[in-house]
Amino acid sequence: MQGMACMMAFDEESSAEENTDAMSEAITNVASGSVTFAARDCKIDELEIKKDDIMGLAEGKITFIGQEPHKVCEEIVSQLIDSSKSSISIFKGEDADDDKTDEMLEELEEKYPDFDVNVYEGKQPLYYYLISVE
Repeated sequence: MQGMACMMAFDEESSAEENTDAMSEAITNVASGSVTFAARDCKIDELEIKKDDIMGLAEGKITFIGQEPHKVCEEIVSQLIDSSKSSISIFKGEDADDDKTDEMLEELEEKYPDFDVNVYEGKQPLYYYLISVE
């Protein structure tokens, strides 16, 4: 997600130094998360994870385990939200359920009315959702 923020900050008409500054600033404004599944049973920190559990990662660390990808995504979004941010972008993976994703979008828009909430077709494998909060 930070890479995408950098791409959006890039300006081909700016100098290398100006782009470096803009892209470095963009990185600091992004909180990222993801939702995937466990390939095997394991224990990480205090979390007991079973094969096929749905894992939510916030800033690269597993912080939530659940059974429904869209619910895990909602939890991860709630962990990434802070008052300095105003935009939630979610990239839907190839295995994410369309109806559940639509339901999740409605719930997030209701829960965070001051945020611009968007879901995009990412079609990425392995990850149900990739999340960016800026």
